[in-house]
Amino acid sequence: MTTNHPERLDPALTRPGRADMKINMGPVEWQEARQIFLMLLQYKHDPSAAVRNVKRLLFGFECDTDLSAFRITESPHQLRLHDTAYCIRVPTGSFEEQDKTPRDALEREVRKETGLQLSRVIHALPIQTWTRSKDGEQHEWVGLPYIIEVSELEHSISHENRQGVSGRAQKWKDVIQLNPKEHQDFAWATEDEVRRDKYEMFGNHKETILEAFATVTQNCSV
Repeated sequence: MTTNHPERLDPALTRPGRADMKINMGPVEWQEARQIFLMLLQYKHDPSAAVRNVKRLLFGFECDTDLSAFRITESPHQLRLHDTAYCIRVPTGSFEEQDKTPRDALEREVRKETGLQLSRVIHALPIQTWTRSKDGEQHEWVGLPYIIEVSELEHSISHENRQGVSGRAQKWKDVIQLNPKEHQDFAWATEDEVRRDKYEMFGNHKETILEAFATVTQNCSV
C-alpha cells in the first residue's frame, strides 16, 4: 500500500504481519519517479514478484554496481547502506576487500571454490537479509543469490579439445576442482531431490534453490 498520510491509517492496517516493512520514499525527482515506474511496470502481470523483489529495489544492487563508495574504512569487509553496516554474501562466499562489484566477488569465489570461470550472470534472485551473531556481536547480512553460467578456465583446456580433435565431451567431474579446505564432493541435484530433502541444507538454502529452479523453468517456457 502507499499513502501520503500514514498517520491517518487504521492501526489494524499497519500491524505486524500485514505490513512488515515501511519505506519512507520522501519527495522524488522525475528521474527517480521514472525509475520506480519502470521497476513496477515490469511486474504488471505478476504483482507478487514485486513484493518478492522489494529488497532489490531498496538496496539498488545490480551485479555490476560499484560498491566501493559504501565500504567502511575501519571495517573493509562491510558496507554502510541506509545508515547500517552490512556484510555482503554472494553464492559460495563473502564480499571481500578487493571486490568492487558483486560480479568481482562472484568471479573470485567461483574460481576459488570450483576451479571454473564465471561466463555470465543469467538471473538475479530476490535479495535476502538476515542477522548473525559472531564473537558476541550482531552482524547484519545482505545475500545476493544469482543463477550463473560457468565454463572451464582457458589455461586448463587442452590443445586437443580447443581444436575440436577429440569428440569426447569432458565430464564436469574431471573439470571441477573443489577447494579441499571447504568441500569434499559435489552432486547434481534435481528439483525433486531438493524438495524431498535428500541433501542437508542450512538456513534458507532450500528456498533459494527452489526459487532458482522455478525461475529457470519459467524462463524456459516463455
